[in-house]
Amino acid sequence: MKITITEAQYQKLLEGNITYAPEKIDDFVEEAQQFLNNARALKNKYYMNVTTLNISDVMENEVGFQKLAEKMDSDHNVIEQKHNRYADIVNMYDFMEEPENVKYLGKLSDRIYDVSDDIYQLSQALEEIVSSVRYLRRMSDDKK
Repeated sequence: MKITITEAQYQKLLEGNITYAPEKIDDFVEEAQQFLNNARALKNKYYMNVTTLNISDVMENEVGFQKLAEKMDSDHNVIEQKHNRYADIVNMYDFMEEPENVKYLGKLSDRIYDVSDDIYQLSQALEEIVSSVRYLRRMSDDKK
């Protein structure tokens, strides 16, 4: 399959001035807003899981909580990839000449990154709790 492009398209490729149609950016904005809403809901769920657990919960189900921490870390990676995708789109545009919808997509991308970071921090906190429970268990076993 052979693809033919015009001289102007070739020059744009050489200059790296590839952009999306405004309607496509609007689609990305809508998609990013929905993704952000879902990511925030997930973060809130994880926040409640971490802040309401107690040591006995973790002692009774250490493996389950370790798997939850791994799931949180995996979700953090997926959300961060989405942030990177939107950031790459925004970075295609000259900062001084960004249309409003591209600027808004950039703000959404930043908010998605913030949620990703929050989930990462929650996963790290949960891993620390699980690690501490393992230490407490070893202390308890040593006393026997």
